[in-house]
Amino acid sequence: MTRLANRSSAAEGPVSAEDIEAWEKQVGLRVSPGDALFVYNPGPATAPAGPRRGIDLSAVPWLKARGVALTNGISPIPDDIHADHRLPLVALGLFLLDRPDLAPLAATAARLNRWEFMLVVAPNAVPGSTGAPVNPLAMF
Repeated sequence: MTRLANRSSAAEGPVSAEDIEAWEKQVGLRVSPGDALFVYNPGPATAPAGPRRGIDLSAVPWLKARGVALTNGISPIPDDIHADHRLPLVALGLFLLDRPDLAPLAATAARLNRWEFMLVVAPNAVPGSTGAPVNPLAMF
């Protein structure tokens, strides 16, 4: 997500389901089953990078309802710093890419005014593993 006008949640806070729906209306797209949803939320230039910048944990039911297959990160909550992984991975089977650098993707999407692209993510096949380094490729 990039360039959302009149964002409803606090500019430095996590992105809500309402923010995503507002973005859909703004650009004329709809997140559909099987989609990868990347949310680029750099926040103010003076704010440190960190967990406040992802998708709000309250949006996870929305991700499930829309059938999102992969996303770039859910913001942790103070009560359970691992809920950001446990809930989407275990409860939903939602794939997560931890901390990808979305700045180049956001810049290219904005320059082309295109918000859909082919995504290739090919992790190493490691039996029994729960994660692996990947190099996600977006092709416009």
